[in-house]
Amino acid sequence: MKRLLTIVLMLVLTACAPQSRASIQSMIDAASAGDTVTIRAGTYDENLSITKALILEADGDVTLRGMITIRANGVTVRGMTIIYLYGSGIYINSGSTGVIENNKFLYNGAPGVQLSNNTSGWTIRNNYFHRNNTSAAYINGTNHLVENNEVTHIIQHHPCVQATSGADADGFVYFGSGHVFKNNYIHDMPDGGIGYDVTACNVEELADLSNDYDNDSHTDCFQTYGAGSSYPVGHDILFEGNVCELSFSSDWTGGFGQKAWQGSNAYNITIRNNLVIADFISLFSPDCKNIVFDHNTFIGSGSNNYGVKYIDCGSNAGSVKNNIFYGILGDSNGHLEIVNSSVDAGYNCVYPARRPPDPGDVWGVDPRLDSNYHLLPGSPCIGAAEDGSDIGAFQYGGQTPPTITPIPPTRTPTKTPTKTSTPVPPTITPTLTPTITLVPTYTPTSTPIPPPACVRVVWDKGLNLRPGATMYNAASGYLSYGMEFVPLQIFTNNEGVFAQFGRDWWVAMSLNSNPNNVYAVPCP
Repeated sequence: MKRLLTIVLMLVLTACAPQSRASIQSMIDAASAGDTVTIRAGTYDENLSITKALILEADGDVTLRGMITIRANGVTVRGMTIIYLYGSGIYINSGSTGVIENNKFLYNGAPGVQLSNNTSGWTIRNNYFHRNNTSAAYINGTNHLVENNEVTHIIQHHPCVQATSGADADGFVYFGSGHVFKNNYIHDMPDGGIGYDVTACNVEELADLSNDYDNDSHTDCFQTYGAGSSYPVGHDILFEGNVCELSFSSDWTGGFGQKAWQGSNAYNITIRNNLVIADFISLFSPDCKNIVFDHNTFIGSGSNNYGVKYIDCGSNAGSVKNNIFYGILGDSNGHLEIVNSSVDAGYNCVYPARRPPDPGDVWGVDPRLDSNYHLLPGSPCIGAAEDGSDIGAFQYGGQTPPTITPIPPTRTPTKTPTKTSTPVPPTITPTLTPTITLVPTYTPTSTPIPPPACVRVVWDKGLNLRPGATMYNAASGYLSYGMEFVPLQIFTNNEGVFAQFGRDWWVAMSLNSNPNNVYAVPCP
């Protein structure tokens, strides 16, 4: 206690000296493990590194224009607005049992939050993600909880970051195992139209929703795929109580459209009690095993829409039971397409009907849904599930639902996203009382951190560095996506080429190994 009092006194006294300048990083450095660092209202232009267990929380309206890198267990970041135009808002390199909550991630040049495969047991909850690049979050590692987040207007090509081939605009991209995605609301996402706007790199342009930064994405609310040892395909994952609301896609890139779920090589995925309004429900292909859809409500958002697809998944592909499929009109396969896959299907409410019914289906009968897709009195789906409960994500009454009940949107979905000139993120009020108040001693400025030089980085085996990659050395074999142009600082000495992300240094490759295969040149 004596030490804590000393910190407060020193900083308050220092505030009387105009020439003295404190920073959030200096507060973090002065704190001990287990302390709470409280940030007073203002805008702060700095990158932060956290390497000890502590709580970093806002007292009032705090905007950080920079990236937070975390390498520690038990870290909490709460109540901040985080804007970093040249990368992720928070990059969690290592650690477990941390919490990222009640934050607003706006306009970040990479996913708002990235967790590496060295992380476990983090909770990402009650955050608002708006116009982040390629996805709201990359979830990697094991046993993370992602709940009660809102995701909107993710973009494919950020004006502050060099465009890369294969980029998408998804809700959450997930890798690893043991995660739970629960009660998240994803809506007003890009529709895959060809051609995108090139604008100046600033917040004002990003806040203008008339600027279209999407080119050829096939947007998914949740996506996984295998990307090497550092990004293992998702498995043993639960999706429960989520709302995925996607507008009708006027341009289907490569025939994919917008989907709630897409995965390849995934296994042991349980999808239950979710509400989806989309022109394509899901695509799992190839080699996906035990993908289970149970007690969901699926609504087609246009006349050219598709249901659940299993393609080339082989035996034990999964099951589709106790779901409502309403308005799935795409082709003769209707709500369910099974190609070279073994799927257990039945006890679904399907209207209108396309393919032949499966055992127990309520077939070709209007399910009678209200404007929030709850069952109305007299619905044929009441009590018609395989276990005697009601079919769909929402129970009418009289039966205990098999799992939690998701929170649906309170408005009627539209076929095109609602456009406004500026986003209206939710108001966040921190609730915990801090144990230490660390007061910055300078007036926050409005000048953003200038972007670092854009360079091309290449080393042997064709591996290329990406923001947020945990690249300790070339032998690690992380991320083989081909050549990339990324904003970072390059430094060289006799030992190797280094890339700097905020306060973080990474060795790309020893120059002594093969200097001809390591180079950095300005982006074109």
